[in-house]
Amino acid sequence: MPSPFHPCHLQMFVTKSGSAFNDVTFVQYWQEAMKTAPSGLPYHPPSKFRTIFVEEFTAHHHMEPELWDGAAVIMGNSVEQWQRTYNPSRKRRMAQQVVNTMWS
Repeated sequence: MPSPFHPCHLQMFVTKSGSAFNDVTFVQYWQEAMKTAPSGLPYHPPSKFRTIFVEEFTAHHHMEPELWDGAAVIMGNSVEQWQRTYNPSRKRRMAQQVVNTMWS
């Protein structure tokens, strides 16, 4: 299977020319992509999909925290930014794990 990464970059999201997206170019790309989406599809900001990815990656796929750094780099983030910005239910999940452990 071909790699989604441009060989010169660690980022997954690159332009057709192979340059990594910065915040401005990604927002422009995203807005254009949303314009071509099927009619009736409500606009969703990129942060919503980043949140979905981070929550799924850290909670539901049981990825080891050692793998989080690499995945965050691919997104152009850090794990600290994930926890601060894109992982709103992290504290609730952590508390639930403690409760489950105490009562099992």
